[in-house]
Amino acid sequence: RVNLTITRKSKSEGFIEFANGSSILIKGNKDRSAADSLQGFHYRLVVIDEAQSQCNMNYLVDTIVSPMLMDFEDSVLYLTGTPPRRKGTYFEWAYKNPAWTHYHWTMKENPYIKNVEIEIERICKEKGVSKDSAFIRREYYGEIAYDTEAQVFKGYKVYAGEVPEDFIPDHIYGGIDFGFADYNGIIYLAANVGQRKAYVIFERKFNKSTVSQIIEVVRTGFEEAKHFLIQRNSNADLSNCQIYTDNNEKSITYELSQTYGLPAYCAYKYDKAMAIEQLAEECRTGRINILQDGVIADEFEQTLYKRDEEDNITSEIDDSYHPDIIMALLYASRQYFYDCGMDLGGESLNKKTNDFAN
Repeated sequence: RVNLTITRKSKSEGFIEFANGSSILIKGNKDRSAADSLQGFHYRLVVIDEAQSQCNMNYLVDTIVSPMLMDFEDSVLYLTGTPPRRKGTYFEWAYKNPAWTHYHWTMKENPYIKNVEIEIERICKEKGVSKDSAFIRREYYGEIAYDTEAQVFKGYKVYAGEVPEDFIPDHIYGGIDFGFADYNGIIYLAANVGQRKAYVIFERKFNKSTVSQIIEVVRTGFEEAKHFLIQRNSNADLSNCQIYTDNNEKSITYELSQTYGLPAYCAYKYDKAMAIEQLAEECRTGRINILQDGVIADEFEQTLYKRDEEDNITSEIDDSYHPDIIMALLYASRQYFYDCGMDLGGESLNKKTNDFAN
């Protein structure tokens, strides 16, 4: 409509260049590596669409996009989208931050839709919800309304300060989720198998780390957890202190075992969806307790199940937010469940053989 002649374009690269020298680049953002591919560009305008569902937004905006905009004094960043389903998104933070200019509208402001209220009533009837439902408030009225119904970990139990004095552990379970494209998650779980009771006593979540840095945190956590066990139970069998890792970095697991002498094994990972349900139930009933206001609690608040086209909750975790430290807790809990004799437990695949290469 503005008669700009296209001089070059590439559908595969998402690139369009016009005769006046202007250009448009369209990119996806499936993980941190996708964001890294934007480094070195400079643009006057950046639009992050569906910003409520984008991954690694802090990294994308602060590390990648902001430097791209510095070559122009009049550069602009737009974050557009619907209010988020989950708590703690960068999009919601920006929406509530007075440093950002805000624009808000609802379905009523759409000039192409007539009889808005009649349409909303039709949608409510079709989906079996009311106008007060989080779905309608969020998707059609543009309100911040969290999808708490789809939250994976509901009603989880926390403790503040010290683990109760009457808790006597007999096992330590470490869990490690390696995340070179996302975050590393490391936890240690102190458990009494006979009583089927456990507490997370150590949790760390961090990125941009070398293998040496990851190993150092693993070792530090292991020593702290072992010290906790000895303090609470002087007769404890220290061979019950073990570490279970994601199996996507077997070389690190091997190094932990062979170089540093740590009892590290690749975790049991079958029946993952059912195991997550079991973990959620153990946390809801207080048989597993996590740190109040800790990083696991933060991920519990943000981890949701997907909804299908009919708005039904599925058993698949919504990948718009990738939990990292929850996966570390899951790896540790699988062996704990196994030792407790629970159906969804699983013994580490390499615990008996130490065959990390295979």
